[in-house]
Amino acid sequence: DCGFWDDALLVIFSEFGRRFEENSKKGTDHGWGHYLVLFGQHLRRHVYGFDVHTNTSALSNLVPSHADSFNASLSTKGDMHMRTDIEAVNACILDAMALPGLWRLGDCPAEMRLRDDLPAVPRFDETEYYAVAPGNGSDAAPGQDVPAWDGDKGYLDDPLTAAEVLHFSRRVGYSPKSLELEKHLESNYTGAPITLGQAISRLLDEESIHEGQTRTPSALMQYRPRSTSGISLYSDELQENKNVWDDLLALPYPCLDSFEVRVRRWGMESFFDMTTLTVTAGGIEDYKSTGAVSLASEYVGREAEVLQELQRQATVGYLPNAVYNAGVEYKNLKTRVSTTTGEVTIDDVDSADWYQTVMWAADVKRISEVTVEHILESWRCDAATGTYPNDPAVSCDPKCDLETLLNVSLQEESAFLKEPGWRGQDGQRASAAWRILRECTQMREIDEDRSRFEKERTLAVDAALKNDMYEMYLYDFTNPKTGLRARMTWFFLNWFATPLSAIGDSFSLMTQQYNTLWSQVLGNYRALARDMFTDPALRLSLDQLEDVECGTAPVENFAREYFERFTVGLEGHNEGDIKRLAKALMNCKDDYETANQDLMTPGIIFSDLNETVWTLTEADQRAVVDRVLDFKKVATEPPVAAQRLCDKLYKEFATSPPTRSSDTLSLALYPPAVVECAKRLYDNDYEITFALQHILEDKSNFKAQLGQKSRWPKSLIFGPYIDFEVEVTTAMKTGLQNVGMPIFEPQDVSGYDLDNVWTLDRVAYAHEFLAGKPLKTANSWFDKSMFADIDTAHSALAAYRIPGTSDQYSFVLHVCDLELFVPEEGEDMEHIFNATHVFQTTSGKFARYTKWKHAVELAVTNVCQFLA
Repeated sequence: DCGFWDDALLVIFSEFGRRFEENSKKGTDHGWGHYLVLFGQHLRRHVYGFDVHTNTSALSNLVPSHADSFNASLSTKGDMHMRTDIEAVNACILDAMALPGLWRLGDCPAEMRLRDDLPAVPRFDETEYYAVAPGNGSDAAPGQDVPAWDGDKGYLDDPLTAAEVLHFSRRVGYSPKSLELEKHLESNYTGAPITLGQAISRLLDEESIHEGQTRTPSALMQYRPRSTSGISLYSDELQENKNVWDDLLALPYPCLDSFEVRVRRWGMESFFDMTTLTVTAGGIEDYKSTGAVSLASEYVGREAEVLQELQRQATVGYLPNAVYNAGVEYKNLKTRVSTTTGEVTIDDVDSADWYQTVMWAADVKRISEVTVEHILESWRCDAATGTYPNDPAVSCDPKCDLETLLNVSLQEESAFLKEPGWRGQDGQRASAAWRILRECTQMREIDEDRSRFEKERTLAVDAALKNDMYEMYLYDFTNPKTGLRARMTWFFLNWFATPLSAIGDSFSLMTQQYNTLWSQVLGNYRALARDMFTDPALRLSLDQLEDVECGTAPVENFAREYFERFTVGLEGHNEGDIKRLAKALMNCKDDYETANQDLMTPGIIFSDLNETVWTLTEADQRAVVDRVLDFKKVATEPPVAAQRLCDKLYKEFATSPPTRSSDTLSLALYPPAVVECAKRLYDNDYEITFALQHILEDKSNFKAQLGQKSRWPKSLIFGPYIDFEVEVTTAMKTGLQNVGMPIFEPQDVSGYDLDNVWTLDRVAYAHEFLAGKPLKTANSWFDKSMFADIDTAHSALAAYRIPGTSDQYSFVLHVCDLELFVPEEGEDMEHIFNATHVFQTTSGKFARYTKWKHAVELAVTNVCQFLA
């Protein structure tokens, strides 16, 4: 309707491949190949991806058949083969728009041209562009040589300039205060200068790297959400070999947890008039929750005390809310706690439903300390009487006594099914031990209210954890003593990017992941990789948390991302590896299958077509991780995973080593500097600090590039908070949100990319932020009395004297390299305070103080702050 149809070309595509087949999660997995659709005027009507073997381009021939795990006759649509290079597709799109082609894409093949009515357009000579717009901080165009580090480490003993100290500190932490180096920025510092070698040694000494590593988590952080989905052992292998110890620890506890049991356990019977308690039976007979209870008369008007006692006895880390019936659902009443007196007030307290309030309260105190022994005792049922030993008045089903179903060793922390097999001793499936175990523990099916209560308790704990986690995160990242650990935690949070929104905003799971990373980021990468292989948050974000039933199509998301993002990258695996690991994560046999076309392609790592890979036991999982981390394309090169980790660390802390014409890339396509880093890392059994030391000692790609790298937006928030000792509050969350880096919410599953993270809006907010608390704090360091006379001014500003001058001062020295300062239009020299000139031309200490404040403002808000 707008008249643009003749001039437009519409292309619909995805940035990654997609399979056609639905997986067991009712979605589709990432795939090796993909399709795209083009619309426009005068296009050839054609299906590309021509199959030369069948002489057809019918979809049935382009999309391969995938044999169902149980029934090979079910021909479903699986992965698409790559039949056309993306470079050729892009070349043809440019051709169809009558735009110049690019040398790096090549020509559009004649048989693929999208239009026949346009003349060919000459290619654009990209070398002209690179000649005037070099990248990576180099003056050389692609293919030309740049200076290489000769390996001599004598420069490590050269003193660092103040600007180099500043930028070194910002690279490895967020502030010079992270290494107690701020004194080296002061012009009047008379101590010995620090060398790069000394700075690296201070950064990586034992005391520094272990600072803040261990801490005692709160009871709230140790709370584990209760699972009501049951313990499911869907295959022979799971029934025979799976250790369900961790599954036991996640079961609802205690098994019997009615209102009466709860208030008796907490010693709170006197708070309620138990004669008014009514519960409608159903499911587990004492638990169905359509119930009601009144407060004891002496506590009417003292409702806040009831909530406070619930906190003392159960929730510990948070004050529970009173709950009320909103008609179609129950909701929380608003509860306020005075920050000065601690007084608790509850809105519309007369409408509170005290039965629901008690049942919604999470027993954090006990669950944070629960053991398998507690679980077994709680689920124990007296076979002779059919009642719970701890409460003989309540009946139970003896077949659900976990100790009758499992062999449990408390010493070995193991629990295995006693009688594996699809059928019980009577030959019936209903009596099979695995089925009884699933039915007895699957409370979401047999007791909807227990499932609902557990969900509400988890939500309440998550809400409380949210504040605790934000506070801990902000403290960790603004604590000068843990600068490198915070930087490395950020690096791996971005590496194992797990959006909070992708795990149902579960702060319980995110807390577990964060603590795993925080404690191990300066340790052994092999150990970290093993832990992250089973990390619940990461698994959930990629649809791999729960076991899926044998016979369904594997979920490939986790397997694909594990290779591509978390370990070896694109050059270290193929589709065969993805399919074999995805299958291994199901832990199902292939013996009974006929031709399984998904497993007919040999992997690069898992290359044996006759091998069955397992991830059933901890030993299986370690073997898989180790095999991936130890995989080498050739024996003379370090493992691909080590090369990729070093490449990422280079990009994070230094600059990507350029490829010179004389360089020989590894078979994984990494330059020599990265390969040398990987050798050092692997030779030291993946101890991360060895890779860091190699990178920080790289003269060409680290020291020579100091001050030439953009800071992360979050660094521009954390750094000034540390530099100026601004009080840390949860309001900082808003600042991180405004610069596009909200806590625990990467922009996508690939994490952030420094090359495109800065936008105009984020730059504008960063300037606004710097002009706020950081500038206000910096100004508070000075007052007008310092400018009463020139001698007082010289003394007060001594730390900011520009080297080589006697009376020129600049606050820029505290926040930037003076040579990188970018003057604002019309204020070329306003950031420099010439004391002699100011005192000759300006009357009054307030006016002189105002000039200094303006110079401080120009320094604090300048774009040079964006560099590290």
